[in-house]
Amino acid sequence: MPDHAPIIAGCPGRPESQLSSPGHWKLNSRAALKHIDIGGVDAELAVWGRNLTDKRYAYSILYTPFGQSANYDPARTYGVDLTIEF
Repeated sequence: MPDHAPIIAGCPGRPESQLSSPGHWKLNSRAALKHIDIGGVDAELAVWGRNLTDKRYAYSILYTPFGQSANYDPARTYGVDLTIEF
C-alpha cells in the first residue's frame, strides 16, 4: 500500500477526509408576539437566535498551490425584531 494520499476529485495529495464534511445540525429559533396594538397600528415583536449551539463547521474550503483557506458557519447570533405594519 502506498504511503502517500490518493488523488481524489482532482486534488492531489488531499485525503478524502479533507474533501468532505460530515452532516450536522444547526439549532435556530424564533418566537414572536403578533397583533400588538401600538398607537393604532399592528405590530410584531420577535426574539431570534441562530447557531445557538455555537458550533463552527467549515462549509467551503479552497485549496491552492500556496495554501488553503476555509469559510466557516457564522458564530452564535441573536436579536430582537420589531415589525410595524401601517
